Amino acid sequence: MDTSPETSGRSPPNAPGPYMGLADEVVTILVGPEKTPFRIHKGLLCSKSEYFRAALEGFFKESTEKSVHLRDEDPGIFQFYATWIYSQKLVVGFTQRQLSMDVCCRLYVLADKLGSDDVQNLAIDLIHERCTRSYDDDINSSIVNFVYDNTLPDSRLRAILIDIASYEVLFDYAQDLVGVNPDFIFEVVKVLSRRVPHRLKDEKAPLDMNRCKTYHIHTNGRSCPPTPSESSASEHESKAEEEGL
Repeated sequence: MDTSPETSGRSPPNAPGPYMGLADEVVTILVGPEKTPFRIHKGLLCSKSEYFRAALEGFFKESTEKSVHLRDEDPGIFQFYATWIYSQKLVVGFTQRQLSMDVCCRLYVLADKLGSDDVQNLAIDLIHERCTRSYDDDINSSIVNFVYDNTLPDSRLRAILIDIASYEVLFDYAQDLVGVNPDFIFEVVKVLSRRVPHRLKDEKAPLDMNRCKTYHIHTNGRSCPPTPSESSASEHESKAEEEGL
């Protein structure tokens, strides 16, 4: 599977504008046990991933061989990542909103391993949109267990799944909680026990707060501009505070 054009010195397809002077050297990423190949420009790849930058620009054998093998990853999920490298979009030809909850979670986990904050944040945004727009593919035990098996306790992905289960009530609890990671159940129960009726009136769900501050990761210190709905909510809160003074 070749994600790059022939190395003719031209800019790769779908690249956002000029190639920005990045090195035109192409490296091979082998994905999964079958070693599905993806050929991607090294400079562009390293500019988007801490993992690939360390592997291909350091003193590891990968930098000499110009090849990296991601043995435990799914080629189908990596294809979305490779598409994003060139186009800043996960898919070409149809909307990203059509990606399932399962795919979004797996993309987040892959991006976490590769050190790609932007893809992690994009996956979070798609998950957030799915739950707030009531799409029909809810989180389930398979998704939760995959996330808990592949993330750390402070993961923002864990946090948003806990909030979805606690505030959006997307579970058919009698069925979907069977076999779910007990740590997840414990966190959900903690939130639900805090949300007793007499405290619900003025409580603002985390899913309704600033998405960037609540769920995004920005290792470079920058933050996202607020969405129109977040800007409107912030203005409303400021006005309410002023009137209360």
